[in-house]
Amino acid sequence: MIRILVINPSSNEAAADGLRQALAAFARTGGPEIVCETLAEGPFGVETQEHVEAVPLPLRRDRCVQTSGFDRNADFGPEVGACA
Repeated sequence: MIRILVINPSSNEAAADGLRQALAAFARTGGPEIVCETLAEGPFGVETQEHVEAVPLPLRRDRCVQTSGFDRNADFGPEVGACA
């Protein structure tokens, strides 16, 4: 099964919940699983250029570890960064 990883670049879990709710409309039987995660080390909100620049290093570190019971490098097809 194809899995699509959507990463909320902020540490705001409410924003990730909003993404999950919005993306639920795209769920289809037999379609790809859409998984939304929050970047725990990210800024609380991505509102300034400084916040934007604070995301790449934590995102890279986060991508290299196993979380949620799967290896992101092996178990996901497309990955999407999204802000709500």
